[in-house]
Amino acid sequence: MEIREGKYLLKLAETPAEKNQLYLLRHRVYWKELNFAGKSEYEEETVKDRDAFDEFCDHLLIRDEEQNRCVGTFRFLPGGRLPQGSGFYSEQWFDLGKLSTQRKHILELGRACIDAQYRNTSVFRLLFAGLGAYLKRYPHDYLIGLTTLPADAKDNIGDIAQYLVGNHAVNIAFGIKPKKQFPLSLPESGEFSVAQINHREIIKKMSTLMLAYYKYGAEFISEPSVDVDFNPPVYDFFTLFETHKFPSWV
Repeated sequence: MEIREGKYLLKLAETPAEKNQLYLLRHRVYWKELNFAGKSEYEEETVKDRDAFDEFCDHLLIRDEEQNRCVGTFRFLPGGRLPQGSGFYSEQWFDLGKLSTQRKHILELGRACIDAQYRNTSVFRLLFAGLGAYLKRYPHDYLIGLTTLPADAKDNIGDIAQYLVGNHAVNIAFGIKPKKQFPLSLPESGEFSVAQINHREIIKKMSTLMLAYYKYGAEFISEPSVDVDFNPPVYDFFTLFETHKFPSWV
């Protein structure tokens, strides 16, 4: 699976060298830039971001062919590859409810990141083009993942959650619940008006990835989970796509 666009090559990482490149990129973005100090394996000399799930995943890689440099990556974990009795990465923080019976039909997305020097529309769209190409080759019924907001977004989480509820961008059908819930005080259904919150102000409070998922039609669980593995803690919104609703992707 390869897509070429200008100087960029998008492909699945196949060799140890290619995987090392994307682990290094993840470290630069998540550890050094965003200062996420979680449970990932830290190696002082090689400074890679890795965890126990990586060996079961396919890793999308975007390479600048002119510089021979990995500039973007996206991790895909097919439910059919999960070891017996194991769950998805996101199940550490969320109970999947009724969705837990569909693991073999689920693709979990994670570790999406782009090198700071390459954060442009072309590279961002290429990541999602890669997801679309992957789904054509390996169809799944559901996409899941965590959309993480940093510690300094704590005061914005209530507004974001209310906005998602008011715009019918939440999923309650599967009964998915956070295991370490962030305390929210949301209005009862029917009491909230979208007009109460300025659209542009909310958009500014969302992360780039969260905004992209929202625009692509994702559903979220309105109650985020607190991820205390990071110092300071970060806040995860469970994110869900039903792929049959998005024919342009598949």
